[in-house]
Amino acid sequence: MIKMKQYLSLGGGVNSTALLLLLKKQNIEFETIFVNHETDLPETYKYIEYLKKKGFKITEIKPNYGGYSSLYEYCKFRKFLPSIYLRWCTYRFKLQPIWNFVEKPCIMFIGISYDEKRRTLTKEQYGKKYKKARGITPKYPLVERHLTRNDCIKIIKKAKLKIPIKSGCWICPYQSPKNLKELYIKHRDLFEKLMELEKIRGNAHTLKKRPVQYYVPWGMKPLNHYCDELEK
Repeated sequence: MIKMKQYLSLGGGVNSTALLLLLKKQNIEFETIFVNHETDLPETYKYIEYLKKKGFKITEIKPNYGGYSSLYEYCKFRKFLPSIYLRWCTYRFKLQPIWNFVEKPCIMFIGISYDEKRRTLTKEQYGKKYKKARGITPKYPLVERHLTRNDCIKIIKKAKLKIPIKSGCWICPYQSPKNLKELYIKHRDLFEKLMELEKIRGNAHTLKKRPVQYYVPWGMKPLNHYCDELEK
């Protein structure tokens, strides 16, 4: 029987960091992979470097879609916004780079906590949803052990590591008002990049039966409309 290689998909947030610690504690052999598409929050990249300095070996994968490794630069070139209707950005700049990198067949450990168990997929469901992922068996140790996000925080604290921020892209159109406010305050340069993308977008005219796409799907107004409010 051929032993399948095992991987951990690390996002740099609480759940996947706790899973990294859990697997290490159990002496499970696996390779930790992190996809660097250059649009995670700066705090996430700092945390990945922090883990490396703590002795964790992390393999960084760079996407290559249309010659672009940066999701932002690709959107700027194509005059796109990441879509709230079709999550092509996740597929092309996060999932595909992983599928292209791993040696199949393999096992992929995914950091979904018990309170998000509805997001889990069986091997059959995973392969049916993503044809290029066939040969990958997803496993969810946090769900199997009924470990919630709060449990994950406890695991990280017990290991005496810093607690990471919630992982997520600063370019994501699903950001909440709170997320956008924090981005505006902490990373004004990135907020201004979002406004730039919104101004040059070209895909609004192709969404024939859909409303014009802005970065604030819950408000349907351009970002600059909210600047005065955010400033307050």
